[in-house]
Amino acid sequence: MKKLKKNALCLGAFLFVACANVPKLDKVEKIENISTITNVTSQKSIDDYSLTFNSQKWWLILNDSSLNELINLVLENNKTLKIAKLNIQKSEEAINLSKSARGVDVGLSTGLTRIETRENPLKKFTGKDSYTLYNIGLQTSYELDLFNKFGNNIKESKYRKIAVEANSKLAEITLEYQTAKLYAYWLYLNEENRNLLERRQILENILSMEKIGVEIGKETEDNVLVVREMLAGIDILIKKNEENKNLTKNNFYLLIGASSSEKVDNILDKASSKSFEALSSNINIPKSVESDIIANRPNVQYYLALINAQEAKIKSLKTNFYPSFHITGMLSYGSLKISDLISPKNLLGIISPSIKLPILESGKIKSSYKIAGIDYNIFVEQYNEELLKSIKDINDKFINYNSALAISQESNNVLNIRKEQFARFQKKLELGMETEKTYMTNKYNYLAEKLDDSQRNLSLLNTKLDFINATGGIYGKSN
Repeated sequence: MKKLKKNALCLGAFLFVACANVPKLDKVEKIENISTITNVTSQKSIDDYSLTFNSQKWWLILNDSSLNELINLVLENNKTLKIAKLNIQKSEEAINLSKSARGVDVGLSTGLTRIETRENPLKKFTGKDSYTLYNIGLQTSYELDLFNKFGNNIKESKYRKIAVEANSKLAEITLEYQTAKLYAYWLYLNEENRNLLERRQILENILSMEKIGVEIGKETEDNVLVVREMLAGIDILIKKNEENKNLTKNNFYLLIGASSSEKVDNILDKASSKSFEALSSNINIPKSVESDIIANRPNVQYYLALINAQEAKIKSLKTNFYPSFHITGMLSYGSLKISDLISPKNLLGIISPSIKLPILESGKIKSSYKIAGIDYNIFVEQYNEELLKSIKDINDKFINYNSALAISQESNNVLNIRKEQFARFQKKLELGMETEKTYMTNKYNYLAEKLDDSQRNLSLLNTKLDFINATGGIYGKSN
């Protein structure tokens, strides 16, 4: 009993010495309360209570079948997402690998031992100064996880999988956003094309009138040259419009893959008559954003998962400072004759506990532990920085949206005035109080103002899509 107590005291002393050698890590504090550093989490307005945040398949709220088809094509075929899914599979196997490390290690061992010595104790049996010992059997080893080393390794792998999933989700949101933005631009380009073609036709009619006026001596050649110059300018804009449409298609091909280019063309052709303003009307922007929406952004969750994974890794590395306890066993056959090797009389079984003390590896263990602590601080700083950048990003999007909204509203007011003026010119034409040429000139100017208004409305829609990308979802009306 005294001997047992003595051994226990010695073991306790070793553990105490090991614990005393664990260096203290100075950990950086991560931001916990977002509301203390941002003004986007202010109290909700009355209108906000009718809105619900949706982060899953947010584009469905826009209620556009063509956009749905395009985004589904992107999510199914995009190479970046395929790589992200492979990384998720890889992280799942890393978890399985971590789990397998805590199992029993069993191996087959074989051996042939040649011994030569004149003091051979078996000489009286063999009659020789040397002999060969044959053996074959199984060896096993099991490390007792007293300090939860393997448990923390598994936990680290699980958190790293969460980080990979967050990174994949971020890639998804980015691609959905890019697809929606390209689609909105495509719809605008079709509207622009119709506007330019209509204005070109008006110029063709005015040019015919000017030529007739020159022939009868009522107009000068200078007027003809001015209209021809305007026609040339319109033709340049039409060609630029066609170029932009082709570039937009190429961007879709890049997102989806060249193999699906025909599908893209069909979807875009079917959507050519749709209005981008219908998309914009389905997007609601709140007066404020809740703090949990910012905290749950995939880019923020990515670094949070890395912090948790690193914390588990530090706990696992800390166990290296403590003694490790193993149970080893062996079941084997040993014989001087290979023909007599597999025999019950030659079967030998051994089982024994062992303790490994980290004495000679202390320098390496300390350095690994300190590096892990530094990595933890790096992840915390990256998390804090990403959180602040996310808050700034959403604040910037609020500013951009409010500015674009004010400009769009003023533009719409101006367009309504121009529309009313054009209606008056049309009435005058019907009453014979205005010439056809003056009417068409005013119609041309009205169409030009209408296109400018469309550009400003497109800018407003882009700020709404930017806001969706910043928050990772969309606000829809509650049912």
